[in-house]
Formats: sequence, C-alpha cells, structure tokens
Amino acid sequence: MSDQLQVTVLLVGFAAGFTAWWFGLRGVLRLRTMSRSETSGVSAAPTDAGLPGEQPCAPEFSGEGARIEGCVGVAKGTDRSAYLNGLAGLLENPIPVLGGPLLVAAGFGPAIGVRERTTSGLSFVNTRPSRLGLPFAFEDGRVEILPPADAGMHSFRVRYELNVSSAVRRWTAWLLIFVVFVELPVLIVLPSGLGWFCIGNPDPAVRYQVFQVAQICHVLWPPFFFLYLVKRTLRGTGAMFEAFLKVATVKAAGAGDRR
Repeated sequence: MSDQLQVTVLLVGFAAGFTAWWFGLRGVLRLRTMSRSETSGVSAAPTDAGLPGEQPCAPEFSGEGARIEGCVGVAKGTDRSAYLNGLAGLLENPIPVLGGPLLVAAGFGPAIGVRERTTSGLSFVNTRPSRLGLPFAFEDGRVEILPPADAGMHSFRVRYELNVSSAVRRWTAWLLIFVVFVELPVLIVLPSGLGWFCIGNPDPAVRYQVFQVAQICHVLWPPFFFLYLVKRTLRGTGAMFEAFLKVATVKAAGAGDRR
C-alpha cells in the first residue's frame, strides 16, 4: 500500500466521520427547538368509537421551548363541565389510567396539580421536577376546549399542550458533553495517530492498519440512538396524556347517563 493510498484512506475515513458527527451535533442542537409537529402526541389516530381522526386544531398555544401538543375529539353529547371535572380528578389521582399504586409510588401520583380552572379549560403543573426523566415528563401544561365550530359532528374538541423544556434541556446538555468532549477528540486523535504510526512504516501489516480508522463509528452512533429514544419518550408522553383525555370522556359520558 502506497503512502498516497494510506493518506486517502485516512482522509476519507475522517471526512465520513466528521459528516456523521456534524449531523449528530445538529440533531442535538435542534432538540431544544423542536417543532411541535416533531413532539406531537398521537391525535392523528383513525376515526373510531365516535372520535374524529386528524383535523386542524388551530390556533396553536403560544409558548417558548420544547412543547408537546395535540387534539382529541370528544363524542357528541358530552357535558363540558363534567368532562373538565373528570379530567382534573384523573390528573390528581391517575391510578385508573396508570393501573396501580406501584406506578404512583414511582412518581406518577399526586405530582400533578391543577393550577387554574376556567369554563373552557384548565392548567396544571408537575410538582416533582425531579421526575422529569420518566415517560410522563413535563413541567406544566394546559387543556382548552375548542369552539363547537371546530368539532364537526362532535360536541367539542380538546387541545392540549405540555411543556417539556426542562427535560429536553437536561437531555441536550448530556448529549452535547458527549458529542463535543468525547466524539470530537476521538475523531481528531484516531486518524492523526494512525497516520503518525502507519504512513511510511516499512512493515506492510502496520501500513494496512490505516483501515482501523473505521473504528470511529463506535463513538458516532450513540447520539443518534439517544436522540431516537428522547423523541420516542416525548411522543410517548403525548400518547399517555391523550389516554387521560379519552378516559375523561368516558367518565363524563357516564356521569351524563346517570343524570
């Protein structure tokens, strides 16, 4: 293997590694300013059980930072006041949705407190910020009942927003530390070291070690994996909250039947 070919192998390996590193860095930086479509819940479910499928839910809530938002349709005939009462009760006592006292003990329990209640919605806060690493991760949020005009054949639709800025900032900080202080040094030191020891070495076995530059991939994949996990966790948070909204619909319908 000629010296020129060795240099070419190292340069190609470094260029490929730097490109992957750049995309990883860009993905981590974008995490703090993710668009709401990237962190939305699962409100685009197919129409079934009397609930609408994906429909526009404008206007959006105003707010800074990373937020999860979505819309859930509530079947015709549901009483709004009963719905909000049921939702407030579920948020403060989520055992019927989450399934048991073990999850409550783990941090899902009375951590959610209703902060403000109006005739058209409510706002709430997570009183245990140390629990923001859990799948049900948010600092605060709000729910708003949209006008009937936005609901089509249904009585109303419910828009929700969850603020996950603190959790996202914390995850971003750890990923940036890894990308800048672990990946970047390896990306520079490994090709440089291989070039120092291999280029011009009279031993052919040593000269072919320049292909070890491919080992860079071992430190380049973790950010992409964790970015996937973070986005999946945020979507799971939206999906879990929508479960609360749908259970509140069932409770409100039951309250209406009893009257």
